[in-house]
Amino acid sequence: PDNENSMAPGDNSTPAPGDSAMPAPNGEPAAMPPSSAPPQSLNQATPEPVTAGNAFAATKPSADAGTKSQLSEGQVAMVAELANTSEIEQAKLAQAKAKNASVKKFAAMMLKHHTEAKAEQAKLFKQLNLTPAPSQTATSLKQNAEKSSDALRSSAAAGFDQRYIDAQVDAHQQVLDTINGELLPAATDQELISGLNKMKATVEAHLREAKSIQSALAKAPAAQ
Repeated sequence: PDNENSMAPGDNSTPAPGDSAMPAPNGEPAAMPPSSAPPQSLNQATPEPVTAGNAFAATKPSADAGTKSQLSEGQVAMVAELANTSEIEQAKLAQAKAKNASVKKFAAMMLKHHTEAKAEQAKLFKQLNLTPAPSQTATSLKQNAEKSSDALRSSAAAGFDQRYIDAQVDAHQQVLDTINGELLPAATDQELISGLNKMKATVEAHLREAKSIQSALAKAPAAQ
């Protein structure tokens, strides 16, 4: 017959694995199957297995998160609120468990400053009619704070001071990076921008103090 691609009646042969069921357009030969599995793509049927390592990495805010999907001002409000809430909770833990005088003093400062900041922010958000809204950034911040708080609760008394200060350095660095990379770029209201800049200055001061205590503890572990 003229149509060479049609299968003759009664031909029960089945295509070999990898053969295309339909001919390639324009009479071009069908593509051969790759010798090895292609790299993972959006069309891959079986996703890459999630391990503890890449699951944690997936929850961290990416460096360009603000570029990919800029936060709304309501989402900015929730991130700021969560940052204060987690610091207050961990400061209360430190007041109960810390032994080092510098660590106890730092925890008292955290409790005071973040309680005041949370109250000020609540007033500002009400004034600007901002309703805190969820985002991946807020979820990541909350998850990391909860992990840190759980570790501090279960920490032995002997190592608590170092653990708390280490956690404070990490948390303040994360919040500072988030303010610079996501919150400030997303804010358009001048009062919100001013509030975030005030928050940034406080976080920077807390980070410097936490690093100073961290260094002192490392040099004099016996003093803990």
